[in-house]
Amino acid sequence: QIANVTLGYEKGAFSGRVSFNYQGDALQTVGLREELDGYSKAFTRWDLALEYKVFSNFSIMTNVNNLSNLPEGAFIRTEQFPTQEEYFGWTMDFGVRYKF
Repeated sequence: QIANVTLGYEKGAFSGRVSFNYQGDALQTVGLREELDGYSKAFTRWDLALEYKVFSNFSIMTNVNNLSNLPEGAFIRTEQFPTQEEYFGWTMDFGVRYKF
């Protein structure tokens, strides 16, 4: 199961987008028996992108990724038997854009 939804708003010099990504449990390894099958755990992720046009050819922008900072992980057979859990943290980029 995979879902990607993006909502955007633009008015005048402002542009903004928020994105939601979902990936359900996915089979990663096949064990010798069904109860030994390994799965990656379902996860969600929220991202944000903002831009403001200061002049007609100059703008400032920022992107924030993984706002929710929810863990990604793996398990054997059921989530009761986790084998991995990782937090990647959020990241933010800030920049300026000049169009010639």
